[in-house]
Amino acid sequence: MTGDVQSDLRHPAILATALVTVCLWAAAAGRMLRARAGDWQAGSRPLRAWWLAGWVMLLVHIAAAFHVAHGWSHAVAYEHTERTAGVGEGLYVNYLFALVWGADAIWFGVNPRSYTHRPWWVGWAVHGFLSFVTFNATVVYGTGLAQWLGAFWFALLGWYWVRRARSS
Repeated sequence: MTGDVQSDLRHPAILATALVTVCLWAAAAGRMLRARAGDWQAGSRPLRAWWLAGWVMLLVHIAAAFHVAHGWSHAVAYEHTERTAGVGEGLYVNYLFALVWGADAIWFGVNPRSYTHRPWWVGWAVHGFLSFVTFNATVVYGTGLAQWLGAFWFALLGWYWVRRARSS
């Protein structure tokens, strides 16, 4: 089955959902970096929508990959992760990524006041982990357009981060 699976890894459903997921993640993360926590209250509805939509699109991407490329087999997905990343256990990091982003998006959607007033280290831990995984998925292991877009988004996010640090 592995031979058939590899031919489906570049399926448009997988690529398009990955692209939209990363763009929504980066747009929301960029907006979060550009605003102070208190500023999120006034304009948080679109931001919350982007953050939640990005997570939902991630779930669609995971479902598309499992359906089209992995035949709904965890073992095949594990093999693929081992071949591409060198560590099959990286698949569990992907699952954790989906859980962390989901918990964060739901928290922000349900209680934005609590979300924006959470301890600073919680935000840094969540967004640091999400950034690390996204960077690896796009810049390190991505190819073509995904890699270039990932590099662009991370350069832009880095610029926002530096501007925010300087204004503090």
